[in-house]
Amino acid sequence: MDSVSEQTALVHRSFAYQKCGIWPEARDFVDTVLEMCGICCVFGPESSCLFSKDYVDQNSELSSRGPDISSTSSVLLCDSNYSLQLIGHVLHIRGQPTPQPVTHSNGNKLLWNGEIFGGIEVQSSKCDTDVLLDVLSLHDTQEHILQTMAMIKGPWSFIYWQHSAAKLWFGRDIFGRRSLLWHLPTVREDCFVLTSTQIRPLEFKEIPSIGIYCVDLSSGNMAEEFRIELFPWEDAVWPASMEKVTDNNLPEKIYPDSAYSKSIHLCLHSEIEVISSIPKLNKTITVHDYTTDFAGREVPLDVLKQMLTNELMLSLSKQLISVLEKAVKVRVFNQPDVEENKVQDSVHRRPMLKRLKKTTTNVSIGHSRETSSNYRFPHGVQIAPCCLPDEYTGSYDIGTEREYSSHEEKNISEDFKEKILQNDMEYLLLDNKLTDRSAADSKSLMGADSCLHDTDTILGDAAVAVLFSGGLDSAVIAALVDRCLPADQSIDLINVAFEQLPKQNMPSSKRSVVKNTTEKFDRWNVPDRVTGYSALAELNPNRQWNFVEVNVTAEELKTLRDSRIRHLLYPLQTVLDDSIGCAVWFAARGAGVLGNGSHKGCSYWSNTKASVILCGMGADEQLAGYSRHRSKFMEEGWSGLVDEIEMEVQRISARNLGRDDRIITDHGKESRFPFLDENVVDFLSRLPMNYKANLDFPRGIGEKLLLRMCAVELDMATTAVLPKRAIQFGSRIAKMENRKEKAYNICSRLSAVT
Repeated sequence: MDSVSEQTALVHRSFAYQKCGIWPEARDFVDTVLEMCGICCVFGPESSCLFSKDYVDQNSELSSRGPDISSTSSVLLCDSNYSLQLIGHVLHIRGQPTPQPVTHSNGNKLLWNGEIFGGIEVQSSKCDTDVLLDVLSLHDTQEHILQTMAMIKGPWSFIYWQHSAAKLWFGRDIFGRRSLLWHLPTVREDCFVLTSTQIRPLEFKEIPSIGIYCVDLSSGNMAEEFRIELFPWEDAVWPASMEKVTDNNLPEKIYPDSAYSKSIHLCLHSEIEVISSIPKLNKTITVHDYTTDFAGREVPLDVLKQMLTNELMLSLSKQLISVLEKAVKVRVFNQPDVEENKVQDSVHRRPMLKRLKKTTTNVSIGHSRETSSNYRFPHGVQIAPCCLPDEYTGSYDIGTEREYSSHEEKNISEDFKEKILQNDMEYLLLDNKLTDRSAADSKSLMGADSCLHDTDTILGDAAVAVLFSGGLDSAVIAALVDRCLPADQSIDLINVAFEQLPKQNMPSSKRSVVKNTTEKFDRWNVPDRVTGYSALAELNPNRQWNFVEVNVTAEELKTLRDSRIRHLLYPLQTVLDDSIGCAVWFAARGAGVLGNGSHKGCSYWSNTKASVILCGMGADEQLAGYSRHRSKFMEEGWSGLVDEIEMEVQRISARNLGRDDRIITDHGKESRFPFLDENVVDFLSRLPMNYKANLDFPRGIGEKLLLRMCAVELDMATTAVLPKRAIQFGSRIAKMENRKEKAYNICSRLSAVT
């Protein structure tokens, strides 16, 4: 921007849009600058090897996150023996490239790894990083910095050097959708390091997504106490424990090792909390019992269809489709409809901070959650209050009718449908009717692991890919992407399978079934491959879907885990992290075999253009999709389930998203999570639990009930009743390893990373 007045106008427009809770998201898909970044900051003695960029690049995976542009910037401090260095590796996808860190004319510097989907207006052809730095630099107050970061909708991690105050600000969004690790110094000669991925051999931890952090470096060295100040999210709690973040428990939670206590002082700001745009979970359980109409119905699909005749449930499913479609659209195009962003001057903008008095009475200067809802929920649904855009009101257009009837044959037999309804997955694994593979197809799959070196490899031209197990979450996302993209654009559906070998001790009865159903054992015929083809058969037949079979051999898994994946998983080291992380890494690489279309059986590489990968993470946590939710419901009823879901949402940041960001971005791709869109989370958080899930119903209906009804509305009847299956089991990676391992045991295959 050319002047301070233009910068001020920009932020004022952003605030004005919020007067009615509307977040500006008008972005032009073609002209928008899109970049991803590996960011790093080092503060310490200049003699440290960490100030050598070559050393950092050689001992980390930072450069893989941004192989196109790499730059460094140093900051002069009062003490000449200490230095601050910022390193940025940028992957340039679209628009004019912007090296990082970006430096403002007043000396402020920004490292940004994120996407602004709303909250701050980013005009077409502008770069998120430049615009955010301009807005941050408008004022020097800590309130302005906190307010700006709290406004942002979308995934982010950031490092911001505030030159005038000599302060270093950093943090992650409330869901932890972008990775940021820290190395805390144990002695004064050590360095303080922030980075997207580990720099070996230093030990790192993931920065908790409980607020925004600040370090005052005005002294210029560590001779005095090194102080890290936390400005917490409102009502911040520690993941899993639900224990409120306080000044007393902050040090012991962050660094239980006493070695840090002599060199670091970590404290909670006592007067200011940062208000999150996510409301508290609605714990109301309504008295309306909509289950009585479905007693005695034994076929799951019939239950869902009958439930959709209920006006209330039909309306809620349409609203969820609408809000999810907008979340998918903004992640595919970076632009919802421009005309939706209308300013209503009669409503005041929402501050994002709460100032706390030191007495027992809190005085809020933040937005109130007691404003009336703009969602039009059906009569009888007791919702939690919120402030949200008007774009989610009124009637909902759930798309035009497809050109084929839901009763038509979609390359899937009635016998197969019936077996899915019976959850007879063991039989399905032996049934090759679904994929209709020939011997030649099987032969091509056997050589899939060498597809990158195949001269006949097809280089994909799809701009969007979906991690596609064929389960409920990924199938709904794929169907919504289809509604967003122009009809002539292809979409990659990436489906991963790990090599399975015939069981030597298989019972004779099963051996006879195998012998009668297939001439040759198919080592890639895993549950996710079966459900993947099932869901593909229910998607729009007029779209070019590229079903990419990613097939991973045991040898390839071991080699790449040892050489690369384990470094990306760090500091997470459990068996569960290993299984999920490896599966996602190979899927994100996108190297496999086309399983459909005119080039079926040809090697395919999705990595050439599909820079955005849509993932279904976040649905199970909000909609009671895990088996532990059913156990809690059986033990403690609705109140126990609601408490469990509240804890799930609170601990999302600590469970997997930082890991998935490190894994997926290693391939020069960006992970995006529609189910964790702020508007989607807001919508679901305010609905009573018994409209989102009802575990009185059996498995395959009760969990994620509302989403299953959405799938029926989207003409995905078979997918709608599939039970939950985790990726480590569906891809069969869990069966390749030590089967006696427990999910949360330390994985011996990862423990040697440091």
